[in-house]
Amino acid sequence: MYLSILSYLATGIFLWGDEMAPSQFTSHTREQLRVFFIVIGVVWTLVIVLVTVIVQGMNNQTVNDLLLSQARGSFNKDLVYRRWAAVHGGVYVPVDSTTPPNPYLEKIPKHDLFLQDGTRLTLMNPAYMTRQVHTLGEEQYGEKGHITSLNPLRPENKPDPWEAVVLERMERENISEVHEISDVNGEPHMRYMHAMFTEDACLKCHAGQGYNLGDMRGGISVSIPISRMRPLLETRSRLAYGSFSFLWLLGLTGLFSSHRAIRKRMIELEDTHLDLSRNESLLREVQEAAMIGHFEIDLERQAWRSSPSLDRLLGIDYSATSTWRTLREAFRFIHPDDRKTVHREVLDHFLAGHETLNRVVRIVRRSDGAVRWIRGIGTLKLQDEGQPGMMVGTIQDINAEETARLDHDRLRSKLEHNQRLESIGRLAGGVAHDFNNMLGVILGNIELTRDSKLLDDELDEQLAEAQQAARQSAELTTQLLAFSRLQHSQPVRVSADQHIESSLRILRRMVGASTVLSWQPGAPGGNLLLDPAQFDQILMNLVLNARDAMEERGTITISTRIGLLPSTLHDPDRPDTTSSQYVCIAVEDEGAGMDKETQSHVFEPFFTTKLLGHGTGLGLATVYGIVKQSLGFITLKSEQGKGSQFDIYFPILEDEESQPQLDPEHAYEMAVKDQTILIVEDEEMVARVTRRVLEKGGYSVCVAHHADEALALLQLENCRPSLMITDILMPGLNGVQLAEQIQRKLPNLPILYISGHDRKILDSKQVEHFLPKPFTSAALLNKVTGILSTR
Repeated sequence: MYLSILSYLATGIFLWGDEMAPSQFTSHTREQLRVFFIVIGVVWTLVIVLVTVIVQGMNNQTVNDLLLSQARGSFNKDLVYRRWAAVHGGVYVPVDSTTPPNPYLEKIPKHDLFLQDGTRLTLMNPAYMTRQVHTLGEEQYGEKGHITSLNPLRPENKPDPWEAVVLERMERENISEVHEISDVNGEPHMRYMHAMFTEDACLKCHAGQGYNLGDMRGGISVSIPISRMRPLLETRSRLAYGSFSFLWLLGLTGLFSSHRAIRKRMIELEDTHLDLSRNESLLREVQEAAMIGHFEIDLERQAWRSSPSLDRLLGIDYSATSTWRTLREAFRFIHPDDRKTVHREVLDHFLAGHETLNRVVRIVRRSDGAVRWIRGIGTLKLQDEGQPGMMVGTIQDINAEETARLDHDRLRSKLEHNQRLESIGRLAGGVAHDFNNMLGVILGNIELTRDSKLLDDELDEQLAEAQQAARQSAELTTQLLAFSRLQHSQPVRVSADQHIESSLRILRRMVGASTVLSWQPGAPGGNLLLDPAQFDQILMNLVLNARDAMEERGTITISTRIGLLPSTLHDPDRPDTTSSQYVCIAVEDEGAGMDKETQSHVFEPFFTTKLLGHGTGLGLATVYGIVKQSLGFITLKSEQGKGSQFDIYFPILEDEESQPQLDPEHAYEMAVKDQTILIVEDEEMVARVTRRVLEKGGYSVCVAHHADEALALLQLENCRPSLMITDILMPGLNGVQLAEQIQRKLPNLPILYISGHDRKILDSKQVEHFLPKPFTSAALLNKVTGILSTR
């Protein structure tokens, strides 16, 4: 509770003193708060020190009061028994060494008495008795008492310097007591002096000194050592110091905690204020962006008026002097395509007796012609006779939500379209796989039949035509595999100019007769390391996009050149990009061009500017991926109304150093000499024709139709293959899994994979030798010879 009160008190003082608002809390303010609390801490320390000093003074005063009280008690005790002795004329005591007869009482009759036993008694007057009592008290208790006078009878009663000064002061100032702290023999004492006044009993001894009744004739002093009260003083001092030290620490802790709490609260208030400011600003912006406004329609006057926010939504200037407008003017803001429908729906709605209207419609802003979606909600107010009178409501800008809904519908349609494409792709891949197997059988048997030389010319010509048709069918399956993206990437040395030139015939067929395809070669000797099928895919996508951009009319220009990479495309992770030569392949069209916003998205997947159903948005994304995979670069230059140009840069493949080559005939002889080949193929016809081709080439052949059969053959002594040719997709273990098992036992056995597609398995493994189906006899023999001749 103390800390809370201190915290709130300090906060209130600080904020009230500076008249601060939360918006003014800054780092400077927090520094001021810190200084403020330091000042409070210093003041608190000074207060504690002052209070401690005061309390210590009070303790000292208490000790002094106790000492004074003791001194007064001692004096009162002396005065009482002195008066008693004086009233009784003194007392008689036996004479001894400590109490000899008082020579100053000899004038008093009977100052000495003798008892019958001879004991001598001497008269002890009050002063004599008091002096002996003081001596005894000093010996036993250390409390010094002294009866004294400026005119003493006995020398022993002579005052000391302090007593003399005090007696003179008392006579001069006519005071009865004096007390103060003074040293006695070097030790501080509470010294107390009280006057003795002459009474009737006193005149018996002191009348001869000229004293009259009531005269001050001396005094009794009491000296009590302060050391007697030192334990009490130390105890009270320790208690005071401890209490106030604890209180001081508690206060500093409270101040520190309060400072932290207030500082934290200030920061929270500052953050809250900033958040509130941001939220208020955001709320204003959102309200401005939302542009929610209200309207009133007077159906009888056929007039309407709107709020300023609604005017901003409609793109008109608000004018307080002309708030009412004709109802016909309101319908002009509705999009022309929706105007008749809305007019009819509103009329039917009120004719049917409905009182509330909720309608989503497009409007055209007057200021900029922008089309926006709004939601209008209106309530009909009836007149007393039940006829429609007024309509009030709100209009809210829902352009973002409606656009998002439409975009969602388009994305869902695109997704369904892509899912259909994916299904078609899987179907195409499966068809291509089976078709390639059949084409391999057809091509293999045709080649074997034509090589037999047993046919007449006419039959051989017919088989040649069938062979050509089969090869064209193989090209069709290649296109199917490219479409389904199941084709294995096989980069080879490709001449850019030669490859483009060989592709012109099919490209011209694709763009149609109304589009001119211009070819401008300029990179002779520009060899690239590319997959030919992927190269074709790049050309096809760019040319088809160019054709669509021109709406199938105009000129598409394909050109090449050799040069350095533009500085804007230099890659810091590839230092060679600054000095290496590149082949630039440019595809330029005369279409409508693209704005900057469209250009920033052209390579994103599923982005397209084509109408629904006329493009997937994957063409340029695929081109971009292939170019990057091949260590190339692609740029776009476009301007609205001036067409577009895509520039693709591929690094030139440097000529390899010539290496000594074996003589082809000698290499072939080495390859077929005593070589056995294991064929693993689940399609029996493919296995049969492959075996015929290899046996005709001079090889010994073992055939297995699945993995288990191949593993069993390897256990036989008569099947020690120098090469295994295996299909990839087979029942049970696939070709890659079979190869892994065999190479554990025969690590040096080369593997030649054949497949109609199955790119997924190939891409996940490191494949050295691959031959796509369908293949010709020459291609198979060349591949096998090349593998075996390098062993």
